[in-house]
Parts: sequence; C-alpha cells; structure tokens
Amino acid sequence: MNKFSFVKQLLENEKFNSSQKERFFKLVSKELETAKHIDNQVLEDIQLIKKKLGISNGNTSKERHVSDLSISETDISTIIKPQLENDNKKKHSPKTMVKFLYSFSIDEKFKWFTHNPEGLITDFDYKTYIYNAKNAYNKTTGWHINNSTYHNVKNFIINTGEDKKTKIFGRGNVIFSWRDLEKWCRDHPEVHPYSAELNGDLFKKYINQFKHTIEFRIDDSDLTFSIRLRKHIRKCLGVDFKPIFSDSFNEIGQSVKIFCDVYLLFNAIKQIVEWIVLNKAKSNEIEINLINLDEFYQLEIIHKNSYMSLSPNNSKLNGLDGDLDKTRKMLFSVADWEILATLESNGKKVDYKIVCLDSDTELKNNVLTPNKLIKSNNKIKGVKNILKLYKTQDL
Repeated sequence: MNKFSFVKQLLENEKFNSSQKERFFKLVSKELETAKHIDNQVLEDIQLIKKKLGISNGNTSKERHVSDLSISETDISTIIKPQLENDNKKKHSPKTMVKFLYSFSIDEKFKWFTHNPEGLITDFDYKTYIYNAKNAYNKTTGWHINNSTYHNVKNFIINTGEDKKTKIFGRGNVIFSWRDLEKWCRDHPEVHPYSAELNGDLFKKYINQFKHTIEFRIDDSDLTFSIRLRKHIRKCLGVDFKPIFSDSFNEIGQSVKIFCDVYLLFNAIKQIVEWIVLNKAKSNEIEINLINLDEFYQLEIIHKNSYMSLSPNNSKLNGLDGDLDKTRKMLFSVADWEILATLESNGKKVDYKIVCLDSDTELKNNVLTPNKLIKSNNKIKGVKNILKLYKTQDL
C-alpha cells in the first residue's frame, strides 16, 4: 500500500472521526513543513483538502456523516503527490533566483530588511515583520532556487546562531543578523534597528554587507562588478598569469546592476580559474570579456590556445562527479553555463560545445542531468567558459 492509499483509507474509515481527521492533518502538515524548501502551495493545497472534508482551522465543528467526508484517491494524488515528488526535483532556473533576490528591493515583506526605514516604515514591530517574512519566505523563493542561496539569505533575516551566519566569499560571515537584534528591539519598542549599535558598529554596516552578497551594485566604487571580478580572478590565477580584461569588460562592468548569489558565483569562478592554472603548460594567455545582451550579461573566461586532453566519450565530461559536478551545483539556478573547447584525443582535435547548465537541466535527489556535448564548427582556439547572468527584466 502506498502512502496515498493509506491516507485515503484513514480518511474513509468510519471509526476515524472529524477530530481525529483534524489531528491527522496537523501531523501531515508538520511533516510537509519539515521537507526541504517546501513550497507554500502545499500548505494551501492542504487547506483545500481540509475545506473539502469540512475541517475548520479553529475548534472542531460538529461531526458530519462519514459519507460527506469521503475523499477519492484521485483527489489526494492530484493535489498532494506532485508536490511531494517535486520535493526531490528542481529545474535549473536563474531567473527564479533573480526574482527572489529582487524582492529585497520591491516586496514590502522583505524590502525593510535591506533599506533605511526613513519614509518606508512608520510603526515598526520586530515580531510582526519577522513573522510575516518567515511565512512568506518559501513562497517568495520559488521552488527552483539553489539550496545554498535559500539558506545563506535566510540566515541573515530569520535564522540565528553562530553556525547559521550569512557567508561572504573570502571575507568570512556577516557577524550580526536580524535575529541578533531581537533583544535590542524588545528594549527599544517601535524603533527600527537600522542605526542600532552592535559592538561599536551601527547595524546598517551589516545590512550593507548582506546587500553585497545578493547583488552587484554601483553605489560603492570599490565594489562594482568589474572591480570585484578583476580582483577575484587575479588572486585565483596567481603571478604566473597576466590576464587581459577586454575593453568591453571594463566599460560594461562598471555599470552592471544585477541580483545574484555572489558567494556561489565567486566559488564557481574560483574553480574555473583553478582548472586554467592546472593547464598552464598549454597556455598562459587569459582573457576575460563581458557582453551586454537584452536578458543577461554574458561573462566569458577564455584560456586562449588551450584545449582539453579528453575524448568526447570520457565520463568526466558528463559532469556527474568530481569538481565539474560540484561547480555545476554551485551555479545551479545561479547562471547558465557552457564551455566551448577543443577536445584532443589520440592525436585528433575536435571542437565541442559542452552545455553544463541550461533550461533543460534538472536536479533530482542531488543528481544533475548529464552535460550535453554538441560538435561545434566554431574554431575557438582555446577553452571558453561562458556564464549568463540574468537581469531583472521580463521576470
């Protein structure tokens, strides 16, 4: 007997009264809430079933005849089963990440976490705002967000504890989060803690740190996209390389304003650069380019005149294990990714496009769909990693 047949049998059992049904639904709801990144739609669906069964959200009403409370297996399977199956299956969707992070600029439930409250909030109540954000969080993230993005953001606005601090790539953690302000807000009722003092610093310092983990901004000349990427890549390459940053990268990079999981992007770029360093005997020529397209910025990291010493049939190229698998998971729902490369095997060189992450990519039970290898007619003369970083338009 599967779980849905079991649910159906319990609900249609005449000895199973309304009070017991209500208790049963509470247990089901609790179990679903503990599932990883449960979509709020599941809870709405539970309410739909409860409504069909005549179960109220408050005290149990008078028992109805069991025939009026019956529910078919089709109802259960149609409403609940797809949600449970989705718990282990996600589609690669960078736009979902962008839309979620963008909510910190446009959604009233989240905007106040990252903005000066002047002109934004009149009456502030810590518990109310935290409660509203917590209830809306799963629905706002969207199902297909990267697990790391989900937790890194949630750690700053909802979670608490030393082991749950928001990570800043290469700079440790954001020391104080919103949950660290609970006592301060209790001692200062109706006062927004933007200017609360914590260990000699105002809380707005940590708000600004967090903002730089979820977007590339232009309000700080030292933290623009081009400055941050240039420093990061040069540090990862070391002294043996003198990378060339194209005019396009320098011109466009100063004005890039996008929402992105910076921690995951920097980790992925670090791994890509480490592969280049491992192959420095083939070439020490590196070029970084940036193209501004309608929907996204295209970041290109090119190891010029290099190649991959692999056969197209090599299992490593499917991207299901090792560093390639880890990097794909870093960029899952963060950026589309493909590699243009010359593959050399048994003295033969063939050009390929390796599609690592696109709209067809799925993650199920922590396993990604394999890479796609497509023969290419373009003579790229090197190994080019292409990352597509999506804008907020057309979400």
